[in-house]
Amino acid sequence: MRVELSDRRFPVLTGTLDGNTIAGTAEATGGRSGTFRLIRTAHLESVSRYIGAYRFSDGRFLLVDTLPETRTSLLYAVDSVTGQVRAMYPTSATEFVTGPALLVPEPIESTLTFQTRGDEIVALVRRTGANGSERAERVSIRQQEVRFQNGDAMLTGTLLTPASGDRFPALILTHGGGAALREWFWGFGYLMAARGFAVLAFDKRGVGESTGDWRSARFEDLADDAVSGARYLQSRGDVDGRRIGFWGLSQGAWIAHWPPSASARPGSSSRCREEA
Repeated sequence: MRVELSDRRFPVLTGTLDGNTIAGTAEATGGRSGTFRLIRTAHLESVSRYIGAYRFSDGRFLLVDTLPETRTSLLYAVDSVTGQVRAMYPTSATEFVTGPALLVPEPIESTLTFQTRGDEIVALVRRTGANGSERAERVSIRQQEVRFQNGDAMLTGTLLTPASGDRFPALILTHGGGAALREWFWGFGYLMAARGFAVLAFDKRGVGESTGDWRSARFEDLADDAVSGARYLQSRGDVDGRRIGFWGLSQGAWIAHWPPSASARPGSSSRCREEA
């Protein structure tokens, strides 16, 4: 198999097809050459069914999530202990491979196989050359769409809670700069819900299903939006109103620390750690 483009800035690829892999040599102008290896990936109708927290038998978590701001359908595996993040390349609807770096698929470092019960994903098995295989159970998380209001803005989001228990401590995810949907940190929300938190992720004002306009909003307005979420959580019987915190990245960290207007301050919510 030979691939040659009319644009000579691109190398000429000559390779052999073997199953789902094409490997061979790449020849560029100026006598430069190298090798290449391509793998065939499967088309997925939806990636949302895979997203969640998976717990190994020793208590470690593997988080499967997307990066919405990349505008791709790639899934990522995040190891909660090592912090290692790897893009997951699908070879079928239930099997994915990861490589040695974030967006490097080759050489294959591990294989993730999802196990299903009917249409529901219930576990995954991670296989690596060095460590053999290990199974992680998917943690059951409840989802509920919620709405709360700050002035003229109606904020819409999703509340994630553990599948059992009540009176959970809670986290509200605050937004970074620009337009932000609730899904931006949803994966982190799943991880925290798997660890016993109620997590509120909402569409930024003027984005998704929330009304208002983030472009004309002051920092106080954005802080008030988050505090209005805290007030809403305090009204629920399944949330411990004395233990509500805020978590955000980048501008979201500023918002988590920004003083809300006096009228928006709930008496018993608390600011908690955030990351800049």
